Amino acid sequence: MLEEFEEDIKRIEKIYNRLNCNKDIFIHCLKVAEVAVSIAKRIGNVDIRRVLIGALLHDVGRCFENGIKHGIVGAKIAKEFGFDEKIQRIIKTHIGAGIDKEEAIRLGLPKDDYIPRSIEEKIVCYADKIVFFNNVVPFSRVLKRFKRELGENHPSIKRLLKLHEELTKLINY
Repeated sequence: MLEEFEEDIKRIEKIYNRLNCNKDIFIHCLKVAEVAVSIAKRIGNVDIRRVLIGALLHDVGRCFENGIKHGIVGAKIAKEFGFDEKIQRIIKTHIGAGIDKEEAIRLGLPKDDYIPRSIEEKIVCYADKIVFFNNVVPFSRVLKRFKRELGENHPSIKRLLKLHEELTKLINY
């Protein structure tokens, strides 16, 4: 499915290898990229290569940080490797279902907007939510997990539902 992007995939895999990253992280990112590119193609009028690269790099921060800060760490790594601000923002905003400034402060993150805004950011964020390790799972399972872990009324639940509704409408599910 991603054969047309073989050069990009190999280039990014070398980055993970250079960082001595656990192979499972790249395997997960590859699956997220596959799902994200599929969604992007179905929607149309999307920068597919940006979606691919953002998806492949979305968890690069996990090479050094497994907590919520991995999005920030990953964006810094992407910057160091010369990826533009749009790719950095995909990485930064994929955490949770997006995090607003107030929630960021409560979570110990720098006060910033971590809400996915561009269609490419939203696609990668969503694809990451429906891929558990290397398996695509139903959205209902994702929603159930979010509610169990965060509570029924957590703001992330509303953002997750909004993201799901927006993307499924665009791909005509």
